[in-house]
Amino acid sequence: MTMKDEIKRQVEQMLKDNIIEHSNSQFASPVVLVKKKDGTMRFAIDYRKLNAITIKQVYHLPIINEIREEVAGKKIFTSFDFKSGFHQLPMNPEHKERTAFSCWMGLFQFIKVPFGLCGAPTTFMRAMNELKKYISASFLIYIDDVILSSENEIEHLNDIEQFLNVISNFGMRLKLEKCEFGLAEIKYLGFFISENGIRPDPKDLECINKIKPPNNLHELRAFLGAVNYFRKFIPSCAKILGPLYELTKDNKFKTSTEWNEEEWNSFNEIKEKLKSPPVLAPPNPKESYIIETDASLKGIGAVLIQNKHPVAYYSRTLKDTEKRYHINELEALAISQALKEFFNLYNRYRHNNN
Repeated sequence: MTMKDEIKRQVEQMLKDNIIEHSNSQFASPVVLVKKKDGTMRFAIDYRKLNAITIKQVYHLPIINEIREEVAGKKIFTSFDFKSGFHQLPMNPEHKERTAFSCWMGLFQFIKVPFGLCGAPTTFMRAMNELKKYISASFLIYIDDVILSSENEIEHLNDIEQFLNVISNFGMRLKLEKCEFGLAEIKYLGFFISENGIRPDPKDLECINKIKPPNNLHELRAFLGAVNYFRKFIPSCAKILGPLYELTKDNKFKTSTEWNEEEWNSFNEIKEKLKSPPVLAPPNPKESYIIETDASLKGIGAVLIQNKHPVAYYSRTLKDTEKRYHINELEALAISQALKEFFNLYNRYRHNNN
């Protein structure tokens, strides 16, 4: 199927589903087709010019790490995926003409919220938070990714029934093939979550381990960025990566064929660490925490521990001024930075327990 055929198919389907309508607008944004993981094409509009002149909405989006930490430790999980979630919300009639797009079939505008508008994620999140007012079950939302967690099967079945009844009353639809029900471990927002805690997806780690030594600055930064995504699972991550980060500074880059032993050790050691990262334990508000810190001229690091299990790791390299600190000052710096880094986690659960 050609791109022209795909656009025709999706436009006709959206007309049939009352997602779009014919338009006489003076606005016109171009169509783009984005390939999804399953091989199908997502119909989207390039709203960059419209977004540039749009007043941005201010609305709190939850912190992804906090969502994962809050649901980890429960015994049973279900995730829900809304079917084209944005398209289930109506557009403000006064603003529909601004969503107009042009293609070889003519000019159309959206009746429902389209993908690509800068305000779409926050609008959908606001709507989902309105739903929460009618649901007592323990569930968390990040835009259109919903996870429900419970302590036992009976509670979980009741929670699922309540959630489905509420979204049905609001006319919301789910994409059943992307929902997962009653699992002891579930992948949510990129990580696996279970009663035991949080762990990375082995497939993601395998991809990093397959990365070849970088031969240009772009490749090096891409490698460091990929590893950095899992830094909370790696003890002394910044210290290990220090020699490679040095190569990103002005005029210091060199290809892997020019690396010294320290740089090769950095590259190989971080890959080795990612082969078997620890499962981060779920925070328990009824238990106390221990923070262990480490400091040297190569950097500072810390681990938040509960019941002898790591909850989170933290590390960073030293700033130029900090490299002149006495070792006692570095130890104090490590403690101070660890308390700041872990504050939201241990303080949030401490207050929830009071």
